[in-house]
Amino acid sequence: MHDMEGWQHFLEEDVIPQRNAQIRALHHYYVKNKAWIAAEFTALFDRFCQAVLARQQEGLLQKCAYIHISLLRTSLSEGHPVYMLEASDRETDGKVGLTSFRYEAGWIYGFAEAWDQG
Repeated sequence: MHDMEGWQHFLEEDVIPQRNAQIRALHHYYVKNKAWIAAEFTALFDRFCQAVLARQQEGLLQKCAYIHISLLRTSLSEGHPVYMLEASDRETDGKVGLTSFRYEAGWIYGFAEAWDQG
């Protein structure tokens, strides 16, 4: 068997089936827990919107033009997949504005870690 044939065989027989199994496991987890996942994110988003409203009432933020949900690469490199929620108006868009509103997404990345260990 040539190198490329061996590589193709490895991909077809080992890598792709294992990847597909992990994707199915993630999907099953999501389907089973989507109410909890939605409730958790909705509660965070509600607190976030209340904070945005307070900033608007204080005159610190005009009409909200954008809501950004960003994966924090530093946290990801430390093994903690975290997304930050941020709101901006047309004047503040593009400026760095850290907020305390974070969504811990470890449940998603746990499946990728399991694949790495497999």
